[in-house]
Amino acid sequence: MQKEDRWPDFTPPADELFRRFRGRLLHRRSQARRKIPFIPLGRSLTDVGQPWIDLDFEGMAETAINRLVANGHRRIGIIWPHGDYNLAYIFVDRIRETLAHHGLPLPDAYIFKGPPNEDGGYQIARDIKACEEPPTAIVLVNEAIVMGLYRGLSEVGLKPGRDLAIIGRHSPQTNFLSPSLTSFDLSLRDLGIALAETLLGSMPAYCDLYPDIVNRRIWPMTLVEGESG
Repeated sequence: MQKEDRWPDFTPPADELFRRFRGRLLHRRSQARRKIPFIPLGRSLTDVGQPWIDLDFEGMAETAINRLVANGHRRIGIIWPHGDYNLAYIFVDRIRETLAHHGLPLPDAYIFKGPPNEDGGYQIARDIKACEEPPTAIVLVNEAIVMGLYRGLSEVGLKPGRDLAIIGRHSPQTNFLSPSLTSFDLSLRDLGIALAETLLGSMPAYCDLYPDIVNRRIWPMTLVEGESG
C-alpha cells in the first residue's frame, strides 16, 4: 500500500482526548443538573448517575481466550485501538485474568495498538510479523481494524486462521473476509429497543409503562463460529 493510498489516522492527540473527556463530563453534569434524561451506550468515567447499557467486553475476552487456549494457543495477543472505547482497561484486565487462569502471561509486546481504522490493522500486521516470537492468536474489538489486518497479513506472508488465529467483532463488512472471521455478534435492533425503553423508564412520565427496566446492564454478545480462530 503506497503512502498516498493509506487511510488517514484519526487518532486524536492526548490534549484533544483530555478536552473531549472534560467536555463530556461537563455536558453530562449539565444534563443531570437540568434533569434532562439521557442514556449512553457504554460505561464511563464521567458517570453522573445516569442509566447505561454497555457491551459485554469482559464476556467476550473470557470466551475468546478460553477458546484459543482450548485450541492449543499459548502466545496470545490483543489489538486495542487508540482513542476508542472509554474503558479499555476492563477488556484488557479480563484478558489478563483469563490468561493467568490458564497459567499464561500477556506480555506488553503482545498488546498492539493503532488507529481505529483499516490502516491501523494494516500496520499492526507488520508489527506482528516483526515480533521476535510472534503471537499465534489475536483478539480484537474494532470492526474496521480487522479489515486492514487481513490485507496486511496477506502482504507479509501470514494467512489468517492458519498462521494467526483471529477473533474479532462482526460487522456487515466482515462477511466478505476469507477465511471467515470467528466473531462476536449482537442484534442492533434489540439493543436499540433496549436503549430506548431504558431511557423511557427513567422518565417520570413513562416509568410506569416500564416497571421492570434495569437501569444499568451489560449487553451480551454471541460467538459466531468462523474459520479464523
